[in-house]
Amino acid sequence: MAIDLNDLSAGLSQAVDVYRTGRGVAVEGVMRSDAKRFPGFAGGAPVAYRITSMEHPEDGLIVLGDFNAPRFFRPVRIVASAGLTVAESRGSTFHFNRGITVLPAIDHVLSSKAFAYKSTRVIRDRINGQWPSDHFPLFVTLSFSPGR
Repeated sequence: MAIDLNDLSAGLSQAVDVYRTGRGVAVEGVMRSDAKRFPGFAGGAPVAYRITSMEHPEDGLIVLGDFNAPRFFRPVRIVASAGLTVAESRGSTFHFNRGITVLPAIDHVLSSKAFAYKSTRVIRDRINGQWPSDHFPLFVTLSFSPGR
């Protein structure tokens, strides 16, 4: 399954948006830096509430984005407590546009039990000598769990 994440860009600017594919999968895009514009978002509770109140909880769900917090901080833990698994990632995903990798990952991909986690790759490449962003992209491989 491939999801064109360009379709999520509008949702990222609004902090949270749901994108549905034709296979019963929902994708939530999260950008925690918008917390000032969306009171209450900073703790992750609104995302967790939306997950637990999904119309079709049997659908697969992927939550991804910039949480501005390591996996062990409260916002990520709250969202994960809604029944999601945080994909493993090693090293930093934010690098100050300088390639500095002193912080733990603050960008995350979480998935429901409908998916089996396979691997994560943090892409730390420059393009023509330039960083494409101040964040390193995550490439997470998931497959549908058996019986799905």
